[in-house]
Order: sequence, then structure tokens, then C-alpha cells
Amino acid sequence: MKIWSVSDIDDTASYQLLLCQNALGRRYFKLLRADEQETAPLPEEHILLTQVVPNQLLKARDLHAISLAVSLSNGERFCVDAHGVWLTTQELNGLNAGAAYGAINWVTAAPPFFPDR
Repeated sequence: MKIWSVSDIDDTASYQLLLCQNALGRRYFKLLRADEQETAPLPEEHILLTQVVPNQLLKARDLHAISLAVSLSNGERFCVDAHGVWLTTQELNGLNAGAAYGAINWVTAAPPFFPDR
């Protein structure tokens, strides 16, 4: 999925990222103006929300750096794999422990789709 463009970032605004997953299990990020969080309808595929992300990180479009610098709105951490798939820390711990997909406590109803290596 395409991420936001640098031209989408208004320097006078603050933004959060929606962590989304579609019906095929593809996980992606969507930009949300922080001042629209309470009023704008969130996409049905939205799963989690980050705290406000510094605009310079958004302009760099470095998902890994964003995951290191910004927590989720619930205070938990998330990470991003080499393909841009977001994972909660709990999901990553399950994968790193070698747990079967069915044994991992996914934050979504279905596990994410991971591209072929």
C-alpha cells in the first residue's frame, strides 16, 4: 500500500498514524490530522492509533524511525518489519518465540499477510 506523500504534510498541523489491516490481511498506515481525530470518521480497517508523530519524521517517511520514536495512543509500542508490516510488541514477541500463527495473540481477528521473502 502507498504511504502518504511529503506534500500531504502541512507544517502547521499535527498528525497521528492509523494502523490499519484490510480484509486480505495487508497492514498499512494512514495519515490522520490530530485535530480531526474526534470528528472525522475513521476508516473501518483502522485497528490502532499512534500518538502525535513529529512532522519531520513523517516527511522522512521512515516507518522504522517512527516506530522507535512514537508510541501507540494506548502507550504500547509497535514495530515495523522490512516490508512495512506493522506489528504490536506482543505479536513480535510471539513470532520471535517461534509460536505457531494460530497461537499468537493477534490484535486483529485474522493474522496479517506477510509478503514472500
